Amino acid sequence: MTESPPTPTSPSPSRPSRSTPARERLIETATRMFNAGGYHATGIDQILAGAGVAKMTLYNNFASKEDLIVEVLRRRGEGFRAWLAEWVARSGAATPRERLLAVFDALAVWHRDGPDGPGLPFKGCVFVRASGEYPSGDSAIHLAAAANKQAVIDLLAELASDLTVPDPRDLAEQLGYLIEGATVAALTRGRTDAAERAKRSAAILIDASVSNPA
Repeated sequence: MTESPPTPTSPSPSRPSRSTPARERLIETATRMFNAGGYHATGIDQILAGAGVAKMTLYNNFASKEDLIVEVLRRRGEGFRAWLAEWVARSGAATPRERLLAVFDALAVWHRDGPDGPGLPFKGCVFVRASGEYPSGDSAIHLAAAANKQAVIDLLAELASDLTVPDPRDLAEQLGYLIEGATVAALTRGRTDAAERAKRSAAILIDASVSNPA
């Protein structure tokens, strides 16, 4: 049995999360701009101008730019996982094995900016970028990125738990490494077939892990 690593916990926002149209515009604009240009390179004045809100709106809702980034990551993670789960549910996959492999079909759509993708142009993984720009392990942003990455592994482990395997979480971790590698290959080398290749590797891993292959 493989011991599971500690689960990262995302810090709580330091301002009330009451939703207002201005707050939503601020978050949506920041999400787009961070995705396109990164976190350090995107200034708060750019975000405020793009959202059409005053600086007071930012500080009424977030303690700092870093606090805004944490909320952007939280929402991006929730949205991506909801999209991924819906994709798998709509895929027509009839067995646990097929549902796990359907994750890689969804990945291919994301990498190719397909019309059924998760909503933002593919620029690689926003959480990898965030943890790279904020590398300190105790940074709120780094912790938020790690928590979102862990949540994807949790989703894979939930799907893997329907298989007859000795350790669904260990299988989920291995499949997660394939997802990470395929995403890097799609971004850095333009390999839009990376998800399909990773899917073939995933099938080998799954079949090697199950006691009675589906």
